[in-house]
Amino acid sequence: MAKSLTIFFVGIITLVTLSTVSNASHVAAVNITYLGVDTFRYVITVKVYRDCRVLQGVPSSIQIDYSSVSCSLSGVVNIPLITGDSTGLAQSGVFIQLPCLGIDSCDDNISGYAVEEFIYRDTLTLPDTCVDWILSAEPPGFRNASDVLIGATSNTIYVSALLNNVDAPANNSPTFEKPPLAIFCVGNQFFFNQGATEIDGDSLVYSLAQAQGDSGVVFNYDYVSGFDYLTPFNVVDSPLTMDPINGIISFTPDTQPVSNFTSVINVLIEEYNANGILIGSIKNDMQVFISDSCDSDTLNFTGDTTTATGTHPAISALCKANKITVHFDFPVQCETISLDASNFILTLPIGGTLPVTSIVTPICTGGLIDSLVLILSDSMRYNGTYFVYDTIGSNGTPLLSECGLPLNDTLEIRLRDCVKATVDLLNVTVVNNSYIQILWAIYTENFSTADSDSVSYNILRSLNPSGIYDSTGSTFLLLDTIYSDFNVAVTDTPYNYMIDMILPSKLFLAPRTDSIQSMLLTGVESILDTININLSWTRYWGWPSPTYRILQSIDNGAWAEIGVTNDPITTYVYTKPLLASTYRIMIRTEDNITGLVSESNWIEYIRSVLQIPNAITPNDDGINDFFFVNELLLYKPVNFIVYDRWGIKVFEDDDYDNRWDGDNLQSRPLPEGTYFYVLDFEGAESEHGFIVIIR
Repeated sequence: MAKSLTIFFVGIITLVTLSTVSNASHVAAVNITYLGVDTFRYVITVKVYRDCRVLQGVPSSIQIDYSSVSCSLSGVVNIPLITGDSTGLAQSGVFIQLPCLGIDSCDDNISGYAVEEFIYRDTLTLPDTCVDWILSAEPPGFRNASDVLIGATSNTIYVSALLNNVDAPANNSPTFEKPPLAIFCVGNQFFFNQGATEIDGDSLVYSLAQAQGDSGVVFNYDYVSGFDYLTPFNVVDSPLTMDPINGIISFTPDTQPVSNFTSVINVLIEEYNANGILIGSIKNDMQVFISDSCDSDTLNFTGDTTTATGTHPAISALCKANKITVHFDFPVQCETISLDASNFILTLPIGGTLPVTSIVTPICTGGLIDSLVLILSDSMRYNGTYFVYDTIGSNGTPLLSECGLPLNDTLEIRLRDCVKATVDLLNVTVVNNSYIQILWAIYTENFSTADSDSVSYNILRSLNPSGIYDSTGSTFLLLDTIYSDFNVAVTDTPYNYMIDMILPSKLFLAPRTDSIQSMLLTGVESILDTININLSWTRYWGWPSPTYRILQSIDNGAWAEIGVTNDPITTYVYTKPLLASTYRIMIRTEDNITGLVSESNWIEYIRSVLQIPNAITPNDDGINDFFFVNELLLYKPVNFIVYDRWGIKVFEDDDYDNRWDGDNLQSRPLPEGTYFYVLDFEGAESEHGFIVIIR
């Protein structure tokens, strides 16, 4: 059960800027910890914090007392100073930067309160296993002055640790992550964290306790009237509250009886193993200073660059980043951070906000942290400046510095390396009734030569607009935005296309384009209608509200318009010409803005030199009502004779004009049935055959 039981007894933190201080009153804090080597051997560490203003040193060694009542054992050992040059002279220790004061050195001309740290360390060997070993230290020097402890300046600081090497052999004490010194500013909100860590998984229980001293006999200090260990100073919402699980003390200091009020918070930290057995305890005797005139540093974001105006700190971000790390110039109290990221608002360069969804769980030291990782709901992809603002989080508090100050600045995030790539599919057209050509446009910014060399386009095709699209080919140059798809049957089915633009992995991947479908033209002929063809084609959505032009080509000649419809009408009744030729029909639509043209496949039919029907349906519906012979005008005059099945002539016209509708010589309708006709052409061979009248 190795654990680090650290006793941080913070001595007097006196921030009163006195011109003279008694040489005997200069100990600000002391703490003791131990590290288990085995059941009997423990490395003892004692840290002493001394007031820089006095410019006094510390001895080269101090005495550690150890005793057990249950085992009736006791002893002493001296442990050496290991800090600096080990002389203990003033200014040879480690300077401790205290928050909220603006003091950054420990020197002869110091203008305010500051401390330096001296560390003593050596190995202690205990003579036996006992459940109640007490390790204690009483470094030379009295406490600094206190406004709540009576007799503070004539008594020392006594620190002790409980060690149980019966139930927890080789145990380590909890350790504190920050120096045992605290400055609190009147009117600012604090969530003071003891910063104790327990590496073995044992449980820690926190509570407020009496401050202690030692003048040969351990004693409890008496408090000035109106104060005690539960009310060490005035707070806005009295009394002082402490979370027994994490040791966090939540409070806002109120006006004190005197300016620059000095007090003591004494915290008992008890350690229990998995069986609920007390295996150690420490007391954090922390003398704190309540200032009503803090020279507090403001809490700001820090940046790695600045804007043109230098208004706010700024950092740079990479394209497609979905998390950002923000840094602060002074540590933030972890208890003021809402892990749902509700403390932060991130605005986009194009307007609106990009939600911050969470914060990577911060790893705090002593309840403080100087940076946070924000997780975004989407990646950053717009070049420009994003702004990070702070606000009151879901926990009801804004971000607060160690001095209780809110964040008072804005952070700019500058994004410059994203390629603004938008691919627009412009047109899909059938070419010469044989293949399909796809055309698209690319709109970009910030392409370097290296970037453009790495660009490619993936052409995707599907038989269904909302179906699965498969790659049918690629192009590999930035400006190569035309593709011809020869692996298609343009007269059988329409094809749907989309384009993917593939950029280098470091750049923003452009979105896929919308789809466009090619036009497929079909024509249906009825056996009862030899004159008309019913045309229909698939809609085209390459541009809005297309106008469809029905074009005809005769004998591979130029295309000529024969009809027009407007979307969404995609049908047309085509009447076959009378003259014998090869006819082709196509649908064409043109974008009035870009001038782009999309065409369908072709329908082709051949009008023979002479076409004679084999049936008529004289019912006045306009379809096959007459015995119609194409090219008739080429053979004028024509003699037309009709016989019934018995060979009786029932109709004759010696100058036939395609107007026989099934009547007899008396202009009366002949009955349904099969008849025999003869066509005598001038200058050509006669034609004859059977004709069916269907009524």
